[in-house]
Amino acid sequence: HPRSSPFEALRVLLVSQKPDELWAQLATMGGASSVRQLQANPESSEVPAGKYDVVVTDHTCPPAVEKSVTSQEVPIVSPEWLIQSVICGEHLGFNSRPQYCHDFSFSSSSSS
Repeated sequence: HPRSSPFEALRVLLVSQKPDELWAQLATMGGASSVRQLQANPESSEVPAGKYDVVVTDHTCPPAVEKSVTSQEVPIVSPEWLIQSVICGEHLGFNSRPQYCHDFSFSSSSSS
């Protein structure tokens, strides 16, 4: 199989409570032009405008970071989007599956 680069030229920001090497490796392996990590904590605030094309995070994303990113119209996705894009070898749509939403939880989709 020819090697594809689903994240070619993308500038990726990873936001998590502790640095996640797997996320960083997947983004780099997928050809991202830059990969930066931001530790999620209550003091985390604004994300510099124009520096990132996509933010990969989970339910631990601080509200101030989420608000900053959303106001810049930068997509916020879950690590699942990163993983599936690498597996498929293509840049999947940010909103193409509910699981790609950064605050998706399986329990919220079931009728427990």
